[in-house]
Parts: sequence; structure tokens; C-alpha cells
Amino acid sequence: MIRIEHVTKAFETYKQPITALDDVSITIPDGSIFGLVGSNGAGKSTLFRLLAGVYKPDKGELFLDDEKIFNNPRAKEHILFIPDDFYYLSNGSLDKMAKLYRSFYKSFDTDRYEDLKKKLDLDGKASLSSLSKGTRRRAIIALGLCAMPKVLLLDETFDGLDPMMRGAVRNLLYADVLERRSTILIATHSIRELEDTCDRMAMIHKGKVLLDSETDGATEGYVKIQFARSAPYDSTLFEDLSPLRFTQSGSVCTFMAKGDKTDLEVRLSSLDPMLLEIVPMNLEEVFLCKMEELGYTAAL
Repeated sequence: MIRIEHVTKAFETYKQPITALDDVSITIPDGSIFGLVGSNGAGKSTLFRLLAGVYKPDKGELFLDDEKIFNNPRAKEHILFIPDDFYYLSNGSLDKMAKLYRSFYKSFDTDRYEDLKKKLDLDGKASLSSLSKGTRRRAIIALGLCAMPKVLLLDETFDGLDPMMRGAVRNLLYADVLERRSTILIATHSIRELEDTCDRMAMIHKGKVLLDSETDGATEGYVKIQFARSAPYDSTLFEDLSPLRFTQSGSVCTFMAKGDKTDLEVRLSSLDPMLLEIVPMNLEEVFLCKMEELGYTAAL
């Protein structure tokens, strides 16, 4: 199990300190795929570097199976971090990178490496610098899986992959979780990737966690409303609902709200509507609403 407890991390700049993470607490169970989503600069990569033991938290602590991660080789040998800008040997081939990984990770599975080269259509002799971004991404994911870590941290996992390879990589991640009870963390700015892949997710913005829940339940309590009536009205008509992302064109308006669908339907029906439609929201809409609720309108 991974525990992130009240973690804060700031960086000095030539102007003023920047707080990348602000009192973040998350618990991630074994054998799960956990998604971390947020806007650019939200703090996702900083959190991954803290989990990998690259950075030391200014406040709080991070644990793997009740052991502190920072400055703890015994914990860090079970964690592998694949950043968005991952390192590879200059003019080095995938096979040479495999030798490098094998020297660092005692659990590196050579048989699996040969198998994944075939499954992901990878040429072990080709120079990585000559490959496309998507092919390099497949190669580095293959190396990460073959190292057999207990915790795999993937920053922008599917960036550059075509739909067929996205599916192939997802299946490999699912198999690792089911067969080895590994824990996989995926950081992305694409919410749709989390809906398809993750059991649980956290939304993070400006270093703060906006939402931490099971993926299936993340949209619970949020609805999108389309409303129209013949009498003149504006957003003040729905003031008691605290409408979010309100737009109006003529007699028809659309807005987001929190609450029970049945209760909202009863309340809005009393306003004599010509049109009333209440539908669930998707994860992306919920994320935008969460940011707006907390005053992050500049990010919308």
C-alpha cells in the first residue's frame, strides 16, 4: 500500500517560491490502477518524483508498505518511474537499454522482454533516437514492465500511441495488476484515459487534491441541466442551486449543478418549464466544475 500523508513540496525560483504540492494526502491500495489527472503544472510530476524518492518532501511523508520512501533503497528498489521525458542512451538500442535496466533491477525478466518485443512490435536493434515518439514510448513501457516493479509510475502513459497500441498497453497493465498484484499509477491531463483504465483517481490542480474517489463514483451527485420556459428569466432564477458553467441562448439555458436528480427535477418542474432535461455529467465536466467551485475560473 502507498500512503501519501500531508505532503508539501515547494521550489525556489528567481522571483518567489512556487508550491507544487500543498498538504496532499492520498492512500492507494495494492493491486490497483490509480489515475492522477490535472492541468499542466498541477503537481502531478512532482508527486511522482516524490514517490520515486527523487525529491524529499518539505513537509509530510510518503510510505510504501509502511516504510518511508525517501533515502530508503529497500523501498525504492520496488518502484519504477517512467517520466514523460524519459532517459535513453544516446544512439543506444532497446537491447542496450534492456542490459542497463537488467543491471539496476534484479527482478528484470529477460523472457518477458523478448515476448513484449514481439507483442509491441519492437526492434531491439534499432536506435531509440531514430524511432517515433510513440514507438519510443512503447519501448520504455516494455522495459518498465520487464523490470517487474511492485509500483510502476507512468507519466503521460499513452502519449503518442495509436488506438491499437493504447489497447495493447492497457491489456498489459491489467494483466500485471491481476497476475502480480502490482500497483500502477498513471498521471495525465487527459481525463478520458482514466475513465477507460483506472479503478480509482484523484484530480489535482495547483498542488491541491480536488477529488479522490473510485472512477465509477467520481461523477456521483453532479448533473447537467437543460431548461427553457416562455417567461423571461436569467441565472438568478436558479440561484438556490448554485449553477455552474451557466450559458443561455434565448429561452434555453444549460448549466451544471450538484444534487439528487429526482429532487432537482421536482424543484425545476415548479418553474413551469417548456423544456427540462437532467442528465449525468462525464468526468471531464466534473473536473471543470470542481475547479470552478474552488475559484479556478482562469483555468477553464
